Amino acid sequence: MGKEFIIDKVFDAVFVCAGVYTDPFHASVTKLDNFAGTITHSRDYRTPGKYAGKRVTILGSGPSSFDIALDLQPVATEVVVSVSKTDLFNLKQQYANGVFPSNLKVVDWIDHVDDDGWLVFGDGSKVMSDVLMFCTGYKISFPFLDASCGVTIENERHVQPLYKHMIHTQRPTMFFINILRSPISFNTAYAQVPVAMKILAGAVKLPSAEEMETESEIEYQNRLAVGIPGFKAHGFLGCGDFSLFSYYRDLATMAGTTVSLPLDMMETLLQKLIHNISKNCATHKNISYEQPERGQRLVRKYSRPRVQRLLSNS
Repeated sequence: MGKEFIIDKVFDAVFVCAGVYTDPFHASVTKLDNFAGTITHSRDYRTPGKYAGKRVTILGSGPSSFDIALDLQPVATEVVVSVSKTDLFNLKQQYANGVFPSNLKVVDWIDHVDDDGWLVFGDGSKVMSDVLMFCTGYKISFPFLDASCGVTIENERHVQPLYKHMIHTQRPTMFFINILRSPISFNTAYAQVPVAMKILAGAVKLPSAEEMETESEIEYQNRLAVGIPGFKAHGFLGCGDFSLFSYYRDLATMAGTTVSLPLDMMETLLQKLIHNISKNCATHKNISYEQPERGQRLVRKYSRPRVQRLLSNS
């Protein structure tokens, strides 16, 4: 016990399934050193109690930002959510429509921290906060991979050289499962793993490494051309025509198989979910979604106390 040792073995294939929700990403903030309060990340959030009576500013416009903001609102003195230009869920419009309680407000993205420690936003407004919480997602990192694997990560979230966001072009028996950025990315393995197994079985012939890298680069450049930032190279939320479901179908076509997921139903459900969140993120969890032809409830309601219990036990 306690001794470190290395086992050296040769395998026919390697599946990297390490997840992408471990290493927090902190967006760059000019003069952040001027902030005298507590700096934290949504990764470390569990329950609102420790923020009672505090002024909290949250950076981010994704699900974690408004979930945590609404969780903090009953106990915090003030909650400010600073959203990026994309504002995927229309939080600024919801704020203008009076959706949120009076001590929760939504402002532009942070510009800098001034010399007195005030957080200054893009619209010129500023607040003094006790806590600055980054709800800015996660980096992708594989510290266990040796440099000889030839894997690089640009912008802390763009893994290369990958084909179809999963296949190492130079080592096509190395697969990266579920590194996508998507609101339902946990389903991705059901689409990717069958493809990988067919490749290993010789049932799918891949293009040459050069062809795979060219196709991947074309997709990346197409993303940049329509304004998708480089750190969303594997993103499928708020990425326009780059649809997660089109990606699943593309994989199935490549492998000559079908995806073991109800894609049409899932796509409809996701559209409804995003619509409801964008309309009122404070109440969307009170909605149950049903499959019309069966009357089957697909998403059950989660009360906020239950969510807090799940977090506290994680």
